[in-house]
Amino acid sequence: MCYYGPSVKLRLTVFVFSFKDAAHDCGNFESEAVMSKDMELQLKGYGVTTAHILYRMPDHPAILQTYVWQHYDLAPDFPEMRHFLKFWEETLEGPLHSVRYVHRRLISAGEWRALKGEFILH
Repeated sequence: MCYYGPSVKLRLTVFVFSFKDAAHDCGNFESEAVMSKDMELQLKGYGVTTAHILYRMPDHPAILQTYVWQHYDLAPDFPEMRHFLKFWEETLEGPLHSVRYVHRRLISAGEWRALKGEFILH
């Protein structure tokens, strides 16, 4: 929120738009909203999952090493995390000891609405 003077508040919401090449179209501009992949996933119900992975070092099994993994995922099944852990077990040499994780949805479709712009005075 930006303040201009003691009595006027101005809040501006900005969206990024891309315009198709108008050189071939004689001034007919078509706009399409550009949405980031992260925002798209969040609107589909994905949230941030952070996993704290303890694994045994391949050469020294008595020593535990830590790895932190973070990705957008769907609760309660966590397909992305399961895919990563399957990859770990099949590909990497360090056997897993334990996995602790936390999940948080950042937004939901009901909390988000598209605005072209918003100006608030006073």
